[in-house]
Amino acid sequence: MNPNTINLLFKATLFGGILYQLRSFFMQYGYPVLKESHETLMSQQQKIAASIVQLHKNISSEKDNLVQTVSMLKLLEKKMDSWHNDIKKKAIQNIEQTDALYQEYIASISKQMQDHIIYKNQTFLIKKSSIDALNHIQQNQPDFFKEYTKKQIKLLDSEEKQR
Repeated sequence: MNPNTINLLFKATLFGGILYQLRSFFMQYGYPVLKESHETLMSQQQKIAASIVQLHKNISSEKDNLVQTVSMLKLLEKKMDSWHNDIKKKAIQNIEQTDALYQEYIASISKQMQDHIIYKNQTFLIKKSSIDALNHIQQNQPDFFKEYTKKQIKLLDSEEKQR
């Protein structure tokens, strides 16, 4: 046999022995660790998958809640618009009613003022005609009545001045 061949066989046997020792060492110490790491990794992967599924369910549920909330908000917006329009209509009606009552009040006061002016004018005319009548009587009556009618005229004049 060739020394290179022997050397090569020796090296191959030595290398094979080292590989066998490494394999034995790995099987004894590394494989259980690797197996445990693999199992932990698979367990974590399953937990992550379950969390993703749960998260998807939560997102779907939240999406449904948001859709319901948006529809409720739209309904509320329509209701608020309706309330706003009702309030606006009632306010306009109240303003119109108040304006009508105010116009009636002004017309009533105006009528009362006109009636009062007419009454004052009539009272003035009656007093003036009474004074004229008393003056006429005074001029055409005997002396003892003249004194009485002067007092009456003064009394009527003082009442007129007081008013």
